[in-house]
Amino acid sequence: MIHKNEAAIAIINIMPEAEQDMQTALNKGAFAVVQLFTQKIKQLVADERLALAEQAMKIMDKIYGQGDQLLQLAVENTFIFSLRSIAARTKNPCFWGAVPMGLYTAYIHQVYRSNI
Repeated sequence: MIHKNEAAIAIINIMPEAEQDMQTALNKGAFAVVQLFTQKIKQLVADERLALAEQAMKIMDKIYGQGDQLLQLAVENTFIFSLRSIAARTKNPCFWGAVPMGLYTAYIHQVYRSNI
């Protein structure tokens, strides 16, 4: 089971520039860690850095699938909820293909639950 500290290490491994912000987020809790990571992924997508965004989403998928309950809730309520707005930041039609199946499935469930 992954905890917030392990999640932060995995994030910093692919985004070393986020280390200082991640230390601040760690002090605030799991939701802050996921929120910061979500913001970083949004920026990657907006900058059309889809290869790194795909790698980051694989880490997010691992956090969602193997994280403790608090991390899972944070991913559902932060990243999954933001996925549509993240996708809107790119004109690349391959974006949805880069979203890991676990996250995509959670997104579809969330959309159907809300009747959007």
